[in-house]
Amino acid sequence: MAQHRIIAKRIALFTACYSVFFLLHAIYDDNYEFILYSFVLLFLLLALTYIYRRVELSTWIVVPLSLFGFLHLLGGNWHINGVRLYDIPFFGGVIHFDNVVHTIGVFIVTVILYNLLFPFIDQRVKDRYIIFYFLIILMALGIGSVNDIIELIAVLFFNASKGVGNYLNNAFDIVFNALGATLAVTVIHVSLAKQRKLKLLGEISKE
Repeated sequence: MAQHRIIAKRIALFTACYSVFFLLHAIYDDNYEFILYSFVLLFLLLALTYIYRRVELSTWIVVPLSLFGFLHLLGGNWHINGVRLYDIPFFGGVIHFDNVVHTIGVFIVTVILYNLLFPFIDQRVKDRYIIFYFLIILMALGIGSVNDIIELIAVLFFNASKGVGNYLNNAFDIVFNALGATLAVTVIHVSLAKQRKLKLLGEISKE
């Protein structure tokens, strides 16, 4: 338990350091959109620290969240050959770094939602796993929409429409959010199936 707390403190320190670094970087570049995001991330860090003191969150939750925050701020602040990292295309421009980050972020959120909610869900819902997975996906998309609200605030108050993108970009964000959530429930289902198979094999071997 002590080791767990040490890791959590180091992750919190790492998150605070890169948030402040990217905040200063955004201020230097007059990147008002990511000044806002840096403050939001620092606020979330404080909220997570408050929750952690009352609920012993596992490191597998705090570590991916911190790495996702790092990728998000890196994507909006860092440039390679004059091109913002978020705008760098892959596979001939089919997807961008922005799409990858959205997929990873909602994947992480979906897995966390599943693990937090699973112990409190009625067994009848668990048995109808397709319905359960669908509900988890909808919840993850709901959380993903919070980011869209923050982007809207950045556009309305900080003139960040160039960085945020147009409606099509927003629509693709939703699509890749859905992709991340779907991949997450797929991995969860496959993992559970393997666990059930191993458990069954163990019971057979005992007989």
